[in-house]
Amino acid sequence: MKTIKAFFIAMVAAMVAIFQTPVRMDLGAVSRRVRRAFYDALLRGYGFPAIAGGAFADHTTGGRVIEEGIGPVKITLSGTVKVGDLVGYSSGWKAADMNSSPKVYAELVAAQPGVSGDVITAFRTARVDFGSSCTATAGDRVYASTDAGQYVGSASNDQGQLVGVMIDAQRALINPYYALSNFKWPNTEYSNTSGSVIVQQVKAALAATGSASLTGLEIAPKVLDAVAAATISGVKVAIDLEGTSAGTVTMAQCFEANVGSDSGTSRTVTTAVCYRAINNCHGTITNGPFVIDVDAHGGNVVWGAFARLADVAGLASVTNGSTLNDISATANAGWVKVIIGSTVRYLAAYAEKA
Repeated sequence: MKTIKAFFIAMVAAMVAIFQTPVRMDLGAVSRRVRRAFYDALLRGYGFPAIAGGAFADHTTGGRVIEEGIGPVKITLSGTVKVGDLVGYSSGWKAADMNSSPKVYAELVAAQPGVSGDVITAFRTARVDFGSSCTATAGDRVYASTDAGQYVGSASNDQGQLVGVMIDAQRALINPYYALSNFKWPNTEYSNTSGSVIVQQVKAALAATGSASLTGLEIAPKVLDAVAAATISGVKVAIDLEGTSAGTVTMAQCFEANVGSDSGTSRTVTTAVCYRAINNCHGTITNGPFVIDVDAHGGNVVWGAFARLADVAGLASVTNGSTLNDISATANAGWVKVIIGSTVRYLAAYAEKA
């Protein structure tokens, strides 16, 4: 009996000692997520908001951890990569590089380190832990860096290739092959000798009657408040006819507008246009807005004409109209039809310059 009593006394004394002694924990020995959860709970207990997200930081010394990978493939390297590096193809599989020429766009995530000639595993999609130095915010975007293989948290200059999104403060879902919001095609050569090559095609269709509008492609670049800029282009087309060797190109056109309908259609369209100019500007514009602005030629070929119009009814005619005869001493050679407001007018054309 005395032995049992002594045991209970000792047990009670031990319990008292435990609860009288503060609980000790080395927060430096636990993961950043545990530390952040502890401090968040502590702050909430005193009525303060949780810790806000910090800044993205890549672990560039090989300390990234691939927590999960989807779509594993074997690749032969033509350069050195570390675990978690973005990998692309340009004369071989190598670290993606937004600063090289030509650029090496990210397509895969390296699951293993390696050097040129090594065969490693890479993933199409991977969940990557960047380590405790990364204090980003969940939902932040991640981009390819101008440093080969690496990541940045905000796009700048050529760091425009979106490769993933942060899941939490230090982990991201990286999917470079499909998460290409600012995708740029590298030089791709097609060996077709006939037919047509279409690099990208958008063929959306409305499938239900209603009042919906359909836009195949919308491009809306913006300049933020109080930001100065140089040229802002919605669409820039630059055809490049390379080389000095002979080779005839039948047609070089920067833009083609084609309004069409099925043969025999009974559809009614209220208004049809190939190009529409809308001016919603406020403030001060020193020159313009102009609907069309034509620069002087930059090569050794001068402009052939401002426009070439077909001699068709409703557009233009080289036949003199009776109301246009004798407008000038220079012989009248035709007219161009325009509508100003709702009134039809004709612009006179002449066979010779005045």
